[in-house]
Amino acid sequence: MSAISLLLLSSLVNLLVGSVLL
Repeated sequence: MSAISLLLLSSLVNLLVGSVLL
């Protein structure tokens, strides 16, 4: 996997975690 895809996945995970916590 490329670094860009990893960054996109991490950002999506952060959004999901943020929505769950909030």
